[in-house]
Amino acid sequence: MSTTHHTARRTPQEGPFVFDTRLLGRRPGAMQSEQRTVAAPARMGLDLIAIAAGAPIELDLRLESVVEGVLVTGTVNAEAAGECSRCLGPLTQHVELYLTELFAYPGSITASTSEEDEVPRIEDDALNLEQVLVDTLGLELPLRPLCREDCAGLCLECGIDLAIAEPGHGHDRMDPRWAALAAKFGDPAADQPDDQASQDLQTEEN
Repeated sequence: MSTTHHTARRTPQEGPFVFDTRLLGRRPGAMQSEQRTVAAPARMGLDLIAIAAGAPIELDLRLESVVEGVLVTGTVNAEAAGECSRCLGPLTQHVELYLTELFAYPGSITASTSEEDEVPRIEDDALNLEQVLVDTLGLELPLRPLCREDCAGLCLECGIDLAIAEPGHGHDRMDPRWAALAAKFGDPAADQPDDQASQDLQTEEN
């Protein structure tokens, strides 16, 4: 009686940024093109600007087998959204990333002489670009995004957006030396010119 042995098949990695490399067959020079539009699995970016979860991300990539692994090159396009760092208004920004990343084969010299956070690995004949994209976005997106280069920001006194404030918007500031007197008796300099009030105060101090 013969017994048939079935080899257990490994479950392939899954995810929008996972690519099967088996067709390359570890043959240096073998290439495959990959074009796909995927939904961002989570918010990707920085505190003030990021690609929102579910937003479309366009991938146009080339996978090339080299001696040490698979070299991934190509572009990634998406729209990022956030808020202006000056006026806090909403903004959008087109993002175009240019990728050149080597994924090392298991057992390769590169894999044995580098850390995984330095050179990503191919696992179960697949590569996962997600962490590479997260890292690249962190470098490419602005830490202080602006809705426009000449954004005037908010008034430091009242918080109004200076872009919509009246011309010459400003606030009268009381000489801090009068602050205690003003709080107790009202503004003692209200009925006299600023220069005269300042001179009188200096006389009193002397």
